[in-house]
Amino acid sequence: MGHCAPTVLHTLLTEHGRPDLEMVRGAGGLAGGIGGPGECGGACAPLMMLGLLHGGDLTANGLPRVVLLGREYLRRFGQVHGSTRCTEIGTKGIPSCLQAMCTAPALLREVRSREDELHTTLPPEVSQAHLSVLSAFEQQGFHCAHRVLEELGGVLSVTEDLRRASWPFQGGMVLSGGTCGALTAGVMAASAKIGGVERSTLRTLRLVAFLLLDEERAMDDRVNAFNPVIRIARGLSSWFIDRYGTTRCAELTGTNFATSESAERFRAAEVDRCEAIARSVADRVREVLEEEERLGSRAGSSPQKRP
Repeated sequence: MGHCAPTVLHTLLTEHGRPDLEMVRGAGGLAGGIGGPGECGGACAPLMMLGLLHGGDLTANGLPRVVLLGREYLRRFGQVHGSTRCTEIGTKGIPSCLQAMCTAPALLREVRSREDELHTTLPPEVSQAHLSVLSAFEQQGFHCAHRVLEELGGVLSVTEDLRRASWPFQGGMVLSGGTCGALTAGVMAASAKIGGVERSTLRTLRLVAFLLLDEERAMDDRVNAFNPVIRIARGLSSWFIDRYGTTRCAELTGTNFATSESAERFRAAEVDRCEAIARSVADRVREVLEEEERLGSRAGSSPQKRP
């Protein structure tokens, strides 16, 4: 398909016997580091798959399965590729990006096969800190990614699968402090609303050739069906950084969610701020979608026309 997140998610969905191009569409904007500084699509797409498979299902000790499995996946992905961030993996060139895509499905299978032993390897303090933070979210009925999708319910169809796929992005990628879950959900929502799905092998090969040649036109909207939503994701990420100074949850909240002290600090002061950020992201996404619609109308075509 030409880009990491939708290609990996399509592979995983097919592997699990549930091909779903609408869900692949929603992953389009997550390619390229969720607008630049975020996690590689080879990290994001498997988390979406875990959300689809498990949603908010809990383990015996009350910790969501997606948190247990997702954090281990990110740890292993970082070990294999030297980082989970797109910008750091991409500095080694397109072959490194292709490697991250190609190894993701097998890596996810490996992590899921080890689920039983993961309960014994997660330090008790980390588990308790996670449970404390999740309790704070639950008490206020708040989930950063879900709140953005709820706010945008009037402009796009928020399916149960979309909600489940966004579950792991709470707390910056399964409570790891990575890219803000509200921003990630905003990118997913825009992708689901106006994204395309690339189905042409020839167009994909041309895109890869442009990328290997480091040509700027590789990201032209007309080159690949996912390019327009990647452009939108970059704009959302830039807006977010201008407004908040960073896209990283750990820096926004001042916590890594892994110690009791940081969990209590978050419970005391940060949930309300996260609420405000989620509403702000939803408002911005709504503005962006309206602008894309106006541009499409002036060009004589609808932005929702999908290749």
